[in-house]
Amino acid sequence: MKVSPAPYPLYLNLRPAPDRLRFGLPDEKVVVLMAFDLRSTAQRKNPQAALRSFQKAATGNALLVCKVVGADLYPETFQALRDEVSTDPTIRLMTENLSAEDMAALTASSDIVLSLHRSEGYGLLLAEAIWLGKPTLATGWSANVEFMDQASSQLVDFELIPVEGDGAIYRTGRWAAADEADAAEKLARMLRDDAWRSELGAATARNGHVSFDRDAWLAMTARLLPLV
Repeated sequence: MKVSPAPYPLYLNLRPAPDRLRFGLPDEKVVVLMAFDLRSTAQRKNPQAALRSFQKAATGNALLVCKVVGADLYPETFQALRDEVSTDPTIRLMTENLSAEDMAALTASSDIVLSLHRSEGYGLLLAEAIWLGKPTLATGWSANVEFMDQASSQLVDFELIPVEGDGAIYRTGRWAAADEADAAEKLARMLRDDAWRSELGAATARNGHVSFDRDAWLAMTARLLPLV
């Protein structure tokens, strides 16, 4: 049996209004969102690189919200993360369980979505951010490059390195080490240049990837399905 992958149909997702009050986010801050599930391994999601890049880029007008899933299942990993940011008032860890609707509202309440992953199977949060009109900044490697376009997104330089330390789950192979200096430089401009950030956000509406286009997605699916 032939298996044909199909991009996620993001056009089905709702577009909730921002609700910063719901999440306690200050209106005067440029809010950067990063989110990851520790069950997908912290090494692959690479949050420390994103934290360091944000700290290099941030000015007084920025707040990084780090949404973590699975903190209770990996307490040592989460505690190390918490210790790393405990003295930084510009970084907020969030472990609240959120429904898909609330997670979409959190993304809608943010200004930038950040991911310095080593690899991604799809990059759902980044795609959801684009659908919600948010500029994205992410490692320029893996499935996310299929839908992150230059008009609305910033891709971070990287080096491919051997996979190490994540046990048998990923076996052998290579994945990306994001260039943290490049990430910090690009993020710094996104934080300080309000007009450019608005241009990036507006350009998301012109992203022509099939995930965001109902007619294109249905036509693609029809081509993949066998005739009966």
